[in-house]
Amino acid sequence: MALAGRILQTNVNHSARAQDLLAQTMVDLTVIAEPYKVTDRPEWAANALNTVAIIRGGHDPSPRSEL
Repeated sequence: MALAGRILQTNVNHSARAQDLLAQTMVDLTVIAEPYKVTDRPEWAANALNTVAIIRGGHDPSPRSEL
């Protein structure tokens, strides 16, 4: 079975600016290691320690959207 869509995996090293830049290049599925902030939106999923997040495509991962 072939996987359709684009996947991006990155480590933003707890950086708000890096996570903002990531928002400009969103793909169908994004895996973020060491996110700056994990939002409480339904398209986000994270581990218990919030050290890894998965975002379903087309959504803004930017922490500034929560301000």
